[in-house]
Amino acid sequence: MQQPNLLSITRLKQLVMSDLRSRKYAIVMSAGIIAVLALLAGPNMRFYNGILTIGGLLITGHAFRELHNPIAGIGFLMLPASTLEKWLAKWLITFIGYTLFSCIIYMVFAWLHSGLLLKQWSPTAVFPLNLSMVIKYLVINAIFLLGAVTFKRLSRLKTFLCILGVYVVVACIEFVLALLMKAFNISSSYSYFQIHKAVFSEAFWILILLIIVLFCWLISYLKLTEYEVK
Repeated sequence: MQQPNLLSITRLKQLVMSDLRSRKYAIVMSAGIIAVLALLAGPNMRFYNGILTIGGLLITGHAFRELHNPIAGIGFLMLPASTLEKWLAKWLITFIGYTLFSCIIYMVFAWLHSGLLLKQWSPTAVFPLNLSMVIKYLVINAIFLLGAVTFKRLSRLKTFLCILGVYVVVACIEFVLALLMKAFNISSSYSYFQIHKAVFSEAFWILILLIIVLFCWLISYLKLTEYEVK
């Protein structure tokens, strides 16, 4: 199939709006759940972090559901849009869209909770988002977006198991390094799972996370391209 021009803002907007219309009931349900939780919990950044993380991975893991459907998948692949536009539309919805959507809904209803129960009507006091949350969700979104393209069934569970497997491998490596450091009197600490905190700076780990994000973006895009070729 011949690809259209690589990127058109008009086509991208149409893809996003079409996807949102197909998910309108899920969007309304999500808004209701976030609103109720915000009314119950109030201005609580840690609680909102859970909403952003868990809700985000659930939505992202379901992003390419039509791609793996024998009937809907044909329609998705035949859409008059480039592979980049299809991938970018999913990313905009699951990362930018969900972050703003959940933040605004939570902030409004946490503000109502704060005003009605605590008599504090300051909007700045209930803003739930910070840079750390955004970076964390950026990584989660990239990983689960790759899983959504790669796995045809149970993508969220399989992606989670892959993450768990990587963590176990890294933890074992850190355990061995800690023993070696102890054996050669480099360090007397047995903080096996926290070696990276002592050895590398925060900037280094931000760079590592950025590399992971870019890698997942690239592979998920290439995976989607493979479906287009087929």
